[in-house]
Amino acid sequence: MPKINWEPWVVFFLRSLKRQKDNLEIKVDREHILLNQQPEHAHVILDLLRSRGRITVGELEKLTTYSRHNLKKSLEKLVKTGQIRQNGLGKGTWYTMI
Repeated sequence: MPKINWEPWVVFFLRSLKRQKDNLEIKVDREHILLNQQPEHAHVILDLLRSRGRITVGELEKLTTYSRHNLKKSLEKLVKTGQIRQNGLGKGTWYTMI
């Protein structure tokens, strides 16, 4: 049985892995910049979305001490900056992470 040369495949795999790590590092740096520019309630919204998967404005009102108006403004900004996704319209609207 001929001996298989794994070196080209391993080199390709490691280079691909490094590229993915570099891309992820850039994304993390961008997220840190965005998070540092946002008010505290935006951080709370993102944390709740990460833990729950989806959330509505009504649920946010029950889980936080922030006003509906401030929550909606923060949600709009998070949608506009591409950090979260709005699903549905009106009273049936819910939000998810991208």
